[in-house]
Amino acid sequence: MPLSPQGLPNLLPLGWSPVAAFDLQTSVPVSAALSASFTGLPSGTLYLASYSYSVHAWSLVTPNLTATSGALTVALPSIGDYALVVPDSGVAIPAVGQPLTSVSMVALPTNTTGTGSLSPANVAPSGGTSIASLTVTPSTQVPSGTVIQAQVTETYTLTSGQFLSEEPRYEDLLLYQTPAPASGSGIGANFPVTPSQTFQPSQLVSGDVHLNILNGRESVRGETGGSDPVSVQSGDATLTLAAGSLPQDTAIAVTAESVDTFLPTTASLVPVSEYNVNFSDQTLSNAAQLSVGTQGPQWQSDHNQL
Repeated sequence: MPLSPQGLPNLLPLGWSPVAAFDLQTSVPVSAALSASFTGLPSGTLYLASYSYSVHAWSLVTPNLTATSGALTVALPSIGDYALVVPDSGVAIPAVGQPLTSVSMVALPTNTTGTGSLSPANVAPSGGTSIASLTVTPSTQVPSGTVIQAQVTETYTLTSGQFLSEEPRYEDLLLYQTPAPASGSGIGANFPVTPSQTFQPSQLVSGDVHLNILNGRESVRGETGGSDPVSVQSGDATLTLAAGSLPQDTAIAVTAESVDTFLPTTASLVPVSEYNVNFSDQTLSNAAQLSVGTQGPQWQSDHNQL
């Protein structure tokens, strides 16, 4: 099964771009040699890496691979999750069997610019998916794997005269140097965009899915846990999960957000902070504890499902 660069089982270390990735599984024992064939690959040196769920790391399998006319066939040691990756300039290459090395995080400068496009630009009222291409051009180089955030809002005008809108939702996006953006400079991402609402053609006048791209997430790459106990800290907030809280270890992130204006305020209840907790679409089976420091007494909350 192919994997999206935005949907790997865990983040690659900073400084690496996936140009192809897949999950190879089988329900029966395999005795023959395994291999994978690729087309449409970029020129330059490629590296095959595999992901280990036991150590939660990407490790080098085969170095110094080169595609011929964009095509490459590579041997696989076993079933599992694999990615063909390209290092940024200056990234240290590990020995075979060792985890991929990482570079330091670089914050996006305040004068960073960005452009984007959507193909196709429109989908049918009954639903569909477009592919967004985003190019971010900072004044200083930032590594592959840099995290930014998309604020997604949806608005719809119906033939009945009703106007529908969705509360803004936030999605993390990973920027990569390879493949190079169409502009030839900067760092970019390709990702699907799908409206959450569908309609009969006779019901809809117009609909708009708007993405507002935000920086400030560069230092937030989450932690892995859930099957194993884990504690994730973000600013003054700490999220704690006991062992067995999730079906398997997964990426967990906690993000501070502006307090929404629609939250209620009473004489005895005042919202002081708001956090987005991301379990990578998994559901808690045990309570998690979110502790947030404030100027007054510490606030704590136990949630079965966040």
